[in-house]
Amino acid sequence: MPPGVSWGPPAAALPAPAAVAPRKEEVVADAGTHYEPPPTAHPPMPAGNYDPHYRSGGVWETGIASFYGPREQGRDTASGEKFDFHKMTAAHRLLPLGTEIKVTDLKTQKTVQVTINDRGPFWPNRLLDLSWGAAKKIGDDGLDPVRIEIVHLPSPVPPGVYTVQVGWFTNSGQLDQCRRRMENDLHDPVIAFGSDEGRWLRYDKRIRLDMDTATNVARSLRAENYPAYVVRLN
Repeated sequence: MPPGVSWGPPAAALPAPAAVAPRKEEVVADAGTHYEPPPTAHPPMPAGNYDPHYRSGGVWETGIASFYGPREQGRDTASGEKFDFHKMTAAHRLLPLGTEIKVTDLKTQKTVQVTINDRGPFWPNRLLDLSWGAAKKIGDDGLDPVRIEIVHLPSPVPPGVYTVQVGWFTNSGQLDQCRRRMENDLHDPVIAFGSDEGRWLRYDKRIRLDMDTATNVARSLRAENYPAYVVRLN
């Protein structure tokens, strides 16, 4: 793997892998979630420098869904609501907060309707983080392919404001190197935050980027093998 990022395992999950080749997912006892060490591929970036044209009806996208549960109970979500793993909610990086979507598990063909109230997932190749309650409705046992359809959008959809998030890191030297790189890009402050899984970087919450700027920064970071994501703030 090229230099730049030290991938770390999730809490109470697997020992640090020697490489980042995909492996069969394994079970984490806490919350019953399945995780796998990250592959080398990054999650999809927007196809161009644009503000997404959201619309109800039709397939929005397909990809891999994971879920989060009791371990996160009661924490603040991006919308300001307290996370309740029993409620029908989900986290997505780019859909506007308050968007209602229909999620179809392509393995079970079961569907559930959820509201986007949080941001994530921030793991490679994952599209959506369902609440534990929503995941159980469709039989998602950890990492399932899903189809997303927009059912209802906030009215009006607010103009998008974005940030760039990078991580996770388990090596403080690499984290500091990436932080300097991000601050040099935009001359804006970058904050670090962490959990048992590792540490992440993102621009200070006061920094609001347009899609063009955020996409260019994320692509530039990925070119140096930093796992960067464009994240909508609203």
